Amino acid sequence: MKPDGVFILDSYDPMVYLSAKSVCERIQANYALSYADAFIVALAQEENGIILTGDPEFQSVTEIVHIEWLNP
Repeated sequence: MKPDGVFILDSYDPMVYLSAKSVCERIQANYALSYADAFIVALAQEENGIILTGDPEFQSVTEIVHIEWLNP
């Protein structure tokens, strides 16, 4: 964790990837998200994290993950 409270996950870590893969597939099956966006949602769920984004595609998942909206 960085001093400012930001925790960055290494998506190349096999354990991170495998733990998020099945959740990612479920999310992608139920929401209109790209695989990459679904993977971000899955990791946020797994780690009880917050997604920082300005991408309106994440509007569809606000009930399953916490999102902090960035101003354009």
